[in-house]
Amino acid sequence: MRKDVIIFGSLAGIIGNVVKLIVSLPLYYTGLIDKTYIHIASGYYSDENLECFFAFINGLLTDLIYAAFLGVLFYLALRYTDMKYAKLKGILFGGFIHVVNNGVLVFEGFNKALFDDPNAFFLFFPTIIFGLTTCWAIERFEKEH
Repeated sequence: MRKDVIIFGSLAGIIGNVVKLIVSLPLYYTGLIDKTYIHIASGYYSDENLECFFAFINGLLTDLIYAAFLGVLFYLALRYTDMKYAKLKGILFGGFIHVVNNGVLVFEGFNKALFDDPNAFFLFFPTIIFGLTTCWAIERFEKEH
């Protein structure tokens, strides 16, 4: 019996997202970036100002739900393409997500968040780590079965 793609993919995406936030929050608090993924997720609804408690919670929940969705997509892609080279595929998925999330969706007006060059550059690394960690978790779930 195979694992449930929705449940385990969502769980893997949330695990990857937690690691991504653990990597990006120190960048934010040291001043290397001025927006985290929570700011970006909040920017889909209003401005990316997280001083309002509800904006912060909304951004955090949106980021987690989106990560769960991406985890399901990653799981489906890994099942379809085989589990070989899962970590490399995770890095590539993370790079693709960086281009889409922090490039196309932000700069094409879908999001109110504005990036400068350091933000765009430094957000690349947590996104790559998200893809790597998510695919690592998926690989672990598959091996345990």
